[in-house]
Amino acid sequence: GTMTVKGNYYNGLYFSNSISGPGSLALQYQSYVYLAASNTLTGTITVPNCGASNGGRGTRLSFIGNGSAMTANQIYLQGIVSGQPYAGWISMDTPSGVLTLGTNQQLRGDNGAYVRGSVVAPAGSSLAVGQAGNTNYQYMIIGTNLTLQGGSTNYMAIYKTATLTTNSQLYVTNTLTLGGTLVIATNGAVTPLVAGDSFKLYFAGGTSGAFTNVGPAPGPGLVWDTSALASSGTISVKAVSVSPTTTTIGYGNNPTLTASSTLSAPVNYQWFDYNTNAIVNATNAALTLTKPAVAASGNYSCVISKGGAVSTAVASLTVTQASLVITATNISKNFGTTYTFSGTEFVNSPLAAGDSLTSVSLSSAGAPSGATAGTYPIAPSAAVGTGLVNYSITYNNGTMTVVQTVNLTPTNIVSSISGSTLTLSWPADHIGWLLQSNSVSLANTNFWFNVPGSDTTNLINISLNPAQTNVFYRMKY
Repeated sequence: GTMTVKGNYYNGLYFSNSISGPGSLALQYQSYVYLAASNTLTGTITVPNCGASNGGRGTRLSFIGNGSAMTANQIYLQGIVSGQPYAGWISMDTPSGVLTLGTNQQLRGDNGAYVRGSVVAPAGSSLAVGQAGNTNYQYMIIGTNLTLQGGSTNYMAIYKTATLTTNSQLYVTNTLTLGGTLVIATNGAVTPLVAGDSFKLYFAGGTSGAFTNVGPAPGPGLVWDTSALASSGTISVKAVSVSPTTTTIGYGNNPTLTASSTLSAPVNYQWFDYNTNAIVNATNAALTLTKPAVAASGNYSCVISKGGAVSTAVASLTVTQASLVITATNISKNFGTTYTFSGTEFVNSPLAAGDSLTSVSLSSAGAPSGATAGTYPIAPSAAVGTGLVNYSITYNNGTMTVVQTVNLTPTNIVSSISGSTLTLSWPADHIGWLLQSNSVSLANTNFWFNVPGSDTTNLINISLNPAQTNVFYRMKY
């Protein structure tokens, strides 16, 4: 629950013992409340605004002696609104005069909220001026020094329309020390931010340090420029891009992508590949990819950062297959022989460096021993090698020529009889020899005649004539 207390603004209400428990503490308007102990409540402490009709002295929470409230999840100082011209405020009347926030504690101050003393925000704590989506001017005042330590978070809000631009502002009388994370809420901006927009966030007697992180990015292709925060308290919007934004190349080429921004040097770059993996040593504005594969097509992004601000620019890369032509080599073989392909009887167009073509499947109807003399296509297919998925392959046939060769060494004729048919045959490599016959005698050359068609085959069937009792046959070339 919430405990609501009211102390007369002339005399005040003093708590000398600790306030503890999971609940919250709310001061009534125009109250003066003094906390003198180390309080351990974990809810919200609210210091409201108030109106002049009630004395015009505001609502004040004072820490005195050893007073603190570091376990409260939030200390909320309400700001000036219509009819309530006095904001809630804190007075640090402890010996140190410093309000040190607790881990996970937030100090929120709306319009005109004031801390009389110094504020230290350690790691895990946060300070918020106004809140995201505010459409009116929000500011908070720190009376002495403000230290934002590493690991702390400072929330600021901006609002932009076509005719109005406002933002949260933080006033520090003496020294502002920057550190930790700056979160700029832009969800109140109904008009998109553009390069050149600027916002004065801080007014201080002196500023040192720098934020480690600033975000989120102001929009696509934009980045926060924090270079003037220490000097003038101003943050501005700069443009980032990658060119070309869209690239299509053939496999084997080396494309270059270049990131640019209007940030002043030095600027940090880190490139990421199509799988959003950081590319090793790709920390320059220009990225040259060496022979990216077809599978490497996709979006390449460059994270551009400076002064804790980060933005990402993206470029699209498409890698198309290269052309590869494989042509079977022409082959000649002798009739009656079998040709066995080794898989290397081909020529090909050039490959990209590092790729290889080791073999292809080859087939031809002219390869078996029984193929007759003539020409036959040799068909290549199924190339094997490395990197071939990156090629569109065209296969061209070669030619196998089966050559009829004649053995000039005399050979024997093999004969057989089946019924009334005489079959004469001779080796296939003797095709081209003539089968001759006579019915007189082997020595009588005047009566030898050629058996028709015998010079184109190695087998002849002859019908037997019982009237011819002596018939002689021979081979002649």
